[in-house]
Amino acid sequence: MKIGLICDIHEDLQSLKEALRQLERRNCDDLICLGDIVGYDISCHEHGSTRNSSACIAAIRSNCRYAVVGNHDLFALKKIPQSPHAFLFPPNWYQLSLSERRTLSNNSVWLYETESTSTHLHRRERKYLEALPEHLVLKFNDQPVHISHSLHPDLTGSLMLRSHNPWELREHLQILKSNGCSYGFSGHMHPNGILIGKEYDIREASFGRLKLEQNLAQYSCPGIANGNSRRGYTIVDCAEMTIETFKLGDNKNRWETWYERLRKKD
Repeated sequence: MKIGLICDIHEDLQSLKEALRQLERRNCDDLICLGDIVGYDISCHEHGSTRNSSACIAAIRSNCRYAVVGNHDLFALKKIPQSPHAFLFPPNWYQLSLSERRTLSNNSVWLYETESTSTHLHRRERKYLEALPEHLVLKFNDQPVHISHSLHPDLTGSLMLRSHNPWELREHLQILKSNGCSYGFSGHMHPNGILIGKEYDIREASFGRLKLEQNLAQYSCPGIANGNSRRGYTIVDCAEMTIETFKLGDNKNRWETWYERLRKKD
């Protein structure tokens, strides 16, 4: 059983199409989206002329069996996260001015100052995004795994939080344990490869294949959206017990997928 993981699309339709083509060629049994389908940050993304929120939502709906909501999705909806938070969002959060939100949150919350305001959602698209859960517990070959956009206590990635040491991962790993999960998978961090968090260690591994950790581990996967060399997607092979990250736009990947197609014809 092969599970493809994609995340942080940010309306980048071209990169999403490229990833979906490669995932199909790699014979994934299921695809899962780890959030941030929409939302476009003008300060770090370079696909402004080709961004397409409607087409990205349609592609995720058609190709991904499961999906969770991300912080940029929530911002596009003007929806407050429901999971327990280190910051208590007031009900009128989106009616407040930017300066009021900045003061109230003490700069601990994403305020999206550089977020494009031109993301327009049709009613059917809003309904789809609004129905997405903030986290899921799924089974990969009867093994429970935790799926989210970010990490507890900020499962949607709405706060200015980053886990830089194992102590900051303790609460999230406890959530995994309480749900009987050995592994968790998330996005949001845009690593150059994959970020692996364990009880006593956090490290970043470059693109490539790794054996899944023997004990409790959280994997933060690369994002789809363009703008730098970190674009990529992830495949978990439950039979081989491996996790592999692939870099989008990489010449090696193009050669591999061409060779795979050629072998199938033979």
